[in-house]
Amino acid sequence: MPQIKRLLEALADFRADAPLVNQYRSTHAEVDRARGAAIRRRNLELYLRLFAARPPRLLILGEAAGYRGCRFSGIPFTSEHTLANNPFFKGAGFEPSSRREPIWREASASIVWETFGQLETPPLLWGTVPFHPHRPNEPLSNRAPAPAERRAGIQFFAMLRAIVPGARLIACGRIAEEALGNAGFVFTPIRHPSHGGKTDFQKGVFAAAGVKPKALQRC
Repeated sequence: MPQIKRLLEALADFRADAPLVNQYRSTHAEVDRARGAAIRRRNLELYLRLFAARPPRLLILGEAAGYRGCRFSGIPFTSEHTLANNPFFKGAGFEPSSRREPIWREASASIVWETFGQLETPPLLWGTVPFHPHRPNEPLSNRAPAPAERRAGIQFFAMLRAIVPGARLIACGRIAEEALGNAGFVFTPIRHPSHGGKTDFQKGVFAAAGVKPKALQRC
């Protein structure tokens, strides 16, 4: 699919300045496996092709790549642990890219994919900033993306949107809401699952999907 190829090439071409890591371009010997960036691009390509073949009902935009999740999996709201254990990913050729043992596991990713288990098909996930913003000199940390990073990131979302134009657009968290609003997109806001937001996140997803949940668990 040419739209996927263009998006992957654009991501790989983007030159990120510290403290922002473009995990689709850069491989760091201390934390990444050999060809780490190529593994992440391949993971993302496999992921996008799954949705291109079966278009999603929902497209959820979050904030940015986290070091326990997309930084090493290459897929937003998804950890290496999710790739290895969730039925959606198992057996489809996804690989971990980090050197870490055990592989990374992220709380938000666990909540997101637990929630999607109650849907017929999962939503497509993306980030306002598809790269990993971290604190200076702390590559295994997270920080909120700066305004300039958000403005740069929205161009990639526009390319992604062209792959699944019919999906209902959901903004997960205030950063996504602001970015989509500034860019003129029509969207539905929901709570981000982090920092005690699990139940409200689930309610938002189920309402947007138009399904009755089996259960809502508080954490």
